[in-house]
Amino acid sequence: MRQLDNYLRTPQPGYAVLIAGDWGVGKSYKWARYASGLADRSPITISAAGLVSLEDLERALLQASIALEIPGMVAEVGSVLGKALLRVAKIEPKDITWRAELTREKTVVCIDDIERFAGPFSAIFGFVVNLIDSSGVHCVLIADEVRAAEKLDDFGKYKERIVGATIHVDPDLATFCRLMVNGFAEEKSRQILGGGIAHVIELIEGARVTNLRTVRTLLGELKRLIEVLPSEALEQLFKSPLPSAVFFWTVVLARDANGRELVRKVFSIDHVGTMLALHDVMKERGEAGEDETSSLANTLEQLGMTGAVRSWPASQEFIDHMRGSLDVNYHVLATQFGMLPEVRPYDPLTVIGNYATVSDAEVQEAIRHAQTELMAGGHDGGAVKLSRIFSIYRSLYFLSFKGVFVETPDQWTQALLRRLDEFVSAPWTIDCDGYEVWPGEYNAEERQVIVRCDEIVEAAREHVKAVAGVTALSWILSGEGVPPNTDVTAVFSSAPSPEVLLEELQANGIAAVVRLNQAFRKRLSLINSPDFVGEDRHYAQQLIRCIEREVPFQRPMSLLNAELRQVITPLQRFVQYVERYRVRSP
Repeated sequence: MRQLDNYLRTPQPGYAVLIAGDWGVGKSYKWARYASGLADRSPITISAAGLVSLEDLERALLQASIALEIPGMVAEVGSVLGKALLRVAKIEPKDITWRAELTREKTVVCIDDIERFAGPFSAIFGFVVNLIDSSGVHCVLIADEVRAAEKLDDFGKYKERIVGATIHVDPDLATFCRLMVNGFAEEKSRQILGGGIAHVIELIEGARVTNLRTVRTLLGELKRLIEVLPSEALEQLFKSPLPSAVFFWTVVLARDANGRELVRKVFSIDHVGTMLALHDVMKERGEAGEDETSSLANTLEQLGMTGAVRSWPASQEFIDHMRGSLDVNYHVLATQFGMLPEVRPYDPLTVIGNYATVSDAEVQEAIRHAQTELMAGGHDGGAVKLSRIFSIYRSLYFLSFKGVFVETPDQWTQALLRRLDEFVSAPWTIDCDGYEVWPGEYNAEERQVIVRCDEIVEAAREHVKAVAGVTALSWILSGEGVPPNTDVTAVFSSAPSPEVLLEELQANGIAAVVRLNQAFRKRLSLINSPDFVGEDRHYAQQLIRCIEREVPFQRPMSLLNAELRQVITPLQRFVQYVERYRVRSP
């Protein structure tokens, strides 16, 4: 800051110095470091943020310049306590001491956050002129000139009258990162981050990020990971795709808080790189519109991370960590990002995703493996996952467009649809957890597959509901097994006729009727239970009529019949509860 040195070495020349630069490049940080080294000057820094008048500026200067001497304590007036005391306490002159006298050649007053001043810039102009002419002190202004000119109509008009020199600040990434890392308390964090700082700077410069606040957040996130990752994985940290994933998440959210769903999807969907490559093919053919895929592609291109995305795995553990969850398996996270020495099973989609770096023979071998997996069963011999099926389809569909796959896109689509038909009729053979389609524009062939996948999801959902209903009704009748959550489980979805159910209740005795009674009473205490079990309403009405017809009320009654008559009340209340809820709900 040589210009500041020259400015302060001379008597007040009748102007102020402006420290300018983009928001977040470190203007205030650089001034604070410079001011801390002034041995023969008394710097006073105030913020113009939120102030609206000359009186506000004068009050801020007063608060930054005096200390209250109170028996037993010293309270800075700039603190919350000090400001409160100024408002409500009677302060004697003898209790006020100047931190710095506003005298020539001694005091430097810095006014930060000029662009966030809420009043006219003429107020700041008058304040600065008073400081320069009346007090003869040196004055430094800090501002993002672009934002100041946009917000303050008279900024340009008055700036030239009081600013004699402008110092433009560019971010000093290397120095800032080094100081940040050296400031971390844990030696392990300092050592590992220090060894990878060149990689971090490469990411930052590649994305043309200049906001040091974002850089500070990034370093903080990497430090947080170092503290929780397995120690044996840490030496691989900067050789893995994890830092670039953290960088992408951090920068996207720093620029737009609404980007949370975007970054989540990137790490929740398999083989996003292949999806983007297919998008590029569609774009070249003029078949890709402006959608979320296009937005992601543009964001990655702007950040210089089009290649990095291919190495990011789908990882719920990573999502949970970045969201601050306490329940994260960091051994799994490290394995997913290739930081641990465990050998991963062969994945043909990984080979296809890296098609640009593998041989033709390896790609064709991966195609055969993917087709075999699709027809034979699950990726690891377990349940067939719908998300995996869709990833296989998209990967081979992409290769088909490039002419690398023997089948045409239409032939491959029809083959996949025939396979999906099997799951529509047997939904219990497929696992739909984790299945998610990236929002975007798809051509007619892809839409056919997505529609069929949606049919599978619905069929699987109905199957799960039916199984849960059978299990819940079985427990009500027998009392065996773990009690189900009948608050949100429809118990009549697969029930026999009301007449048969009544016979089964009678056969299982009073305890079964009591369990049915309790199940429906519990539903009445859950505000939104009709969302989950409202479909039981019609059957409950039929069961009420059946009990009234088959179990007449006449004295003396058996205990079983008394319990059956009594269950009519919670059933009736449940029916009414569902009907009222549906009237209220839009």
